[in-house]
Amino acid sequence: RSASIMAFPPTMSAAELLKNGQGMMASLRLLFGGTPDEGQPAQNPIGKVSVPSLYVCGTSDTAILCSRPYAKKTEDYVADAAYTYLEVD
Repeated sequence: RSASIMAFPPTMSAAELLKNGQGMMASLRLLFGGTPDEGQPAQNPIGKVSVPSLYVCGTSDTAILCSRPYAKKTEDYVADAAYTYLEVD
């Protein structure tokens, strides 16, 4: 697979998912398969966006973990436009 504008996140094995407390995702990996890999960065990043942006974060989300400091840095990718970060449960 080849990344272009969007990056591909790593694909974790069922064992890795289980080790990280993701039992349901481990079951789905076993059911549907998938070859573990390291992921791939975007080859042609778009840079900063210049449109108003709203990032809605579900604090109970166990996959995106959008309330973590690294996720809150999404504001750094918005230039000359309004940015709103909204946490919901």
